[in-house]
Amino acid sequence: MDYVSTRNRERKVSAAYAIANGIAPDGGLYCPTSFPALTEADWKTLAESDYKGRSALILGKFLTDFSAEELADFAAKAYADEKFGGADTAPVVKLSEGKNLLELWHGPTCAFKDMALQMLPHLLTASLRVNGSIVSLPLSLRLALAGVLAGCIGGGVLLVLKKAPAAGGAYAAGALCAVMLLSGSASLQERVAAVGVDNIHISMQSGFFLALALPLFAAALSLLSAGVQSFAKSVFLAAACVSIGAVAFICIYMVLQGAPAIYQIGFKDFLFSTDWSPTAEQPSYGIAYMVLASVFGTVGAVLLGVPVGLLTAVFLAELAPRWLRGIVRPAVELLAGIPSVIFGFFGMRVIVPGLRALFPSRTNGDSLLAVILILAMMILPTIINVAQNALEAVPSSYKEASLALGNTQIGTIFKVQIPAAKSGILAGVILGVGRAIGETMAIIMVAGNTVSFPHLFGAVRPLTSGIAFEMGYATGLHKQALFGIGLVLFFFLMIINVVFTWVSKKGVGEGEA
Repeated sequence: MDYVSTRNRERKVSAAYAIANGIAPDGGLYCPTSFPALTEADWKTLAESDYKGRSALILGKFLTDFSAEELADFAAKAYADEKFGGADTAPVVKLSEGKNLLELWHGPTCAFKDMALQMLPHLLTASLRVNGSIVSLPLSLRLALAGVLAGCIGGGVLLVLKKAPAAGGAYAAGALCAVMLLSGSASLQERVAAVGVDNIHISMQSGFFLALALPLFAAALSLLSAGVQSFAKSVFLAAACVSIGAVAFICIYMVLQGAPAIYQIGFKDFLFSTDWSPTAEQPSYGIAYMVLASVFGTVGAVLLGVPVGLLTAVFLAELAPRWLRGIVRPAVELLAGIPSVIFGFFGMRVIVPGLRALFPSRTNGDSLLAVILILAMMILPTIINVAQNALEAVPSSYKEASLALGNTQIGTIFKVQIPAAKSGILAGVILGVGRAIGETMAIIMVAGNTVSFPHLFGAVRPLTSGIAFEMGYATGLHKQALFGIGLVLFFFLMIINVVFTWVSKKGVGEGEA
């Protein structure tokens, strides 16, 4: 059977071509040139078959590029029993005499439209194989491959110039690029397999591991040839390069993955629109409410957690007796080691019911307030530990001089010691903010996960929750938009770090002046 575009009925294409390309070059949708009729035998077969058999038979009428055996195999995989909770994928239920209902909600998403989408990946793979599609290497992997080659070549040149330490650093950078190749190999294997190239994964992984092993081996040899002292310096340099390179690669990766979606949707519509409906007939991708939920939740957590954490740090560093400090400090460290899911369970079983009991007419418990309370608890250990260490690092002469001038102990703490430890305290706040804005699991369990304007007693969906909820089934522009959300989160954290660093340096400069 041939297919034509809704905007050009002259050019006919095969079913495999239509599936592989999705939308026609002229922007139209592919439709069959005719609709097949079902014979009496077909109707009898449909009545006696399960959903797998019915789907294979119906599709066989339209998709003549594939054999009946292929379609039956696709249907068996798409509508496997383990996906639908039973042997009958879509049972026909008798409502009354002469009235029967086909249930299409027995799937992983409980959405009837997704019944068709279960079959689409198998049809797409087969269509690409039929069309002999060519797989192009993604830009991120191209850059990583170029980095491996540049690291190896640059290391060799530096070795010839007798710059062994620098050569070791170049090889280490090449190894880091090879790690990126390995991380992207899974997606590349899927793309290669989709065009019908089988048994490629072993050779591909071997090549990527070789790309990783060669620069690492060369780096080790170059560093060993440099002598003990140079070797140690080179190791430190390589470690610094790896750290910087990791940040750089994360930045590049997030931009490459998220920026195209933001550009396609439109920066204004993406960031400032309030309508998030990625699965609607006319999808929209506005994240304004999710941004506000993340900002309000983080700010609220900081407003609660920072004063409590700072006062606790002051108590432990200056006021607590030794025996009490020996109890409180381990408790704080234990709080830091509690997994996020445990905080989520606590919030779901204690905080949410508590809020529901306290404010029965205003909230059902799952709310922005619950998010703030959970996040405030989670950032406490970070702020306490960092702030306490910063206070204990203040020279004792500062405290002695202040007391000698007649200042009280409390006055010395707040007028001398805390200002002197301001940089360390701000570092703790930065780490706490990063923990709060990036938290996912605990937030999912108490937020209510509704995309709406955030108010204190209403359900919300922060940015991280949106990514975690939808990444499992998102495809196409929807999936790219989720990467765009991750890019927005990344830039938020970058801005916060830059602001706090500037404030810290400004405070240190004013103190020195």
